[in-house]
Amino acid sequence: SPRSRFPAPGDLNNFTSWAQRKGFRYMYVFFVFLIYLVARIFVSDNGTSWSATLVIHNLITFVFFHWIKGTPEASMLMEDKVVTQTFWEQLEDGYLGTPTRRFLAFVPIVLFTIALMASHPATLTTLVVNTGTTLAVLLPKTEFLFGVRIFGINAD
Repeated sequence: SPRSRFPAPGDLNNFTSWAQRKGFRYMYVFFVFLIYLVARIFVSDNGTSWSATLVIHNLITFVFFHWIKGTPEASMLMEDKVVTQTFWEQLEDGYLGTPTRRFLAFVPIVLFTIALMASHPATLTTLVVNTGTTLAVLLPKTEFLFGVRIFGINAD
């Protein structure tokens, strides 16, 4: 279950501790912008480029933050529970409301807003795809879905 108070400084899990480092947010924003620039090369429309950036970002973060479980380097020192937890569940030892978690929840909202504003007037298809992928990455970040496997999908 999630924890509601803040963790002690320094996450002991090496698989997630990099997200608390000083330059993480800058690098994250840089890579999102890099996705946009690559999308812009292939698509001339600004709104479509931002929508593509949003969808690519959401697909990547869904897979790596909310689908893949365990750590690449399981060791004897780690608790058995990390084997059954996603990156999001392991992040900062499960504490909610931390600055890193708020940042990671804020980025899809900002990207959704930018994509919506850039593709004005948005088509129904664009709106449905952007909303669907954004909800797919935001809902698993909520407290009531912490550790929940809907319909047993991706369960142990």
